[in-house]
Amino acid sequence: MQRDVAPGATGGEAGDLDFWRRRAEQEETFKRTILHAWEQQVEAVADPAAKDRVLAALAAAAADAGAVDDAHQAAMQIVDAKTRGFALGPVVQALARAGRIAEAKEAVAGIEDSGARVEAQAEAAAAIAESGAVDEGRLLAEAIEVQFLRSRALERVVAAAVRHGRIDTAREIAEEIEDADPHDLAEKQAAGAMAEAGRLAEAVELLSGIGDPGLRDRGRLHVAMASALWGDLDTADEVAGAIAGSAVRHQAGDIVATAKAVAANRAKQLPEA
Repeated sequence: MQRDVAPGATGGEAGDLDFWRRRAEQEETFKRTILHAWEQQVEAVADPAAKDRVLAALAAAAADAGAVDDAHQAAMQIVDAKTRGFALGPVVQALARAGRIAEAKEAVAGIEDSGARVEAQAEAAAAIAESGAVDEGRLLAEAIEVQFLRSRALERVVAAAVRHGRIDTAREIAEEIEDADPHDLAEKQAAGAMAEAGRLAEAVELLSGIGDPGLRDRGRLHVAMASALWGDLDTADEVAGAIAGSAVRHQAGDIVATAKAVAANRAKQLPEA
């Protein structure tokens, strides 16, 4: 019997490709088997409400497995509008992750239940931004009618913008978030990204807009570390000294002290002019 071997064990690139092809085929077969079992369970349920619940579970499982079309089909068979709307949430996310952004937005717009629709819109906005389409995710998040969901979705868009190197966009979005907690989280993420990019003065300025003292301290710790790594020990010292919490301030102080010691040691090793 032929057995799969680990990549590289076949002695060449062609062998590696063959291994991954067989692995993909096995995973697809397993996925289809599981989905078929779900479908059989749906057919065995007579009660309409129970059948809706099984279809919702099938849609979530299929979406998680990457079988987006199967997930969408299962969700659309659900009779109850509210259950169908919430079942479409994972489907919308899977569509966005697959780069099928237009379909994700269309699926959101087609949800009749307003509560389910706004939840799905928030998830879709974040997933679209995480896929790299930050501007489209932002627009969808900004259109959310419920403030706390809009704020939460925009905070996730900021995180995606940071991951994709869109630092200025991240800062811009962070500053428009209305609810305090997601606003502070977003500003901390944007400030950290700015500091890592060497934009230390802007990072320090952004930290002043964070209302939560503990989160502001952790943001200052991040900026102090980045400043030390960039060799700006004065800024590192200043930011570390502004930390209110003693434990975090002590941690930042140790980092700055180490950076100063390393800088002094390097200076001693330089040849005299």
